Amino acid sequence: MVERLYVELRDPDPATPQVRGVFHALYARADEAWRTDAYIAMNLEAEKVGWNERFERQQGSLLGYTDHENDLHMEQLLSGPMVNHWTRLRRSTKPLGIGINSR
Repeated sequence: MVERLYVELRDPDPATPQVRGVFHALYARADEAWRTDAYIAMNLEAEKVGWNERFERQQGSLLGYTDHENDLHMEQLLSGPMVNHWTRLRRSTKPLGIGINSR
C-alpha cells in the first residue's frame, strides 16, 4: 500500500475560524498509486473552477466506480430534493470525457 498525505488550505470562515484546511490521507495499492496524484490534481483544479458534475464523475472513477455506477450516482444526486441547495451539483459545461474505470 502507498500512503499520500496532503493539506488543502481554506480561506478563513467566520463560522469556523479554527478550521484552516482539510487534511487528506489517501491510500492505494502500489500498482494504482497514480490514482492518488490524479485525485490531488483533480481537487486542485476543482478549487480553481468550482466543483461540478465532471469532477464528481472523475472522483468516482478514481475511487474505482464504473461509468454505469457513476451514472446512477449522478442520477440520484441530480434528482434529489437538495439539488438546488448544493452548488457542487451544478451541471458541467465542459465535456465529461471517457471514464477512467469502465469495467
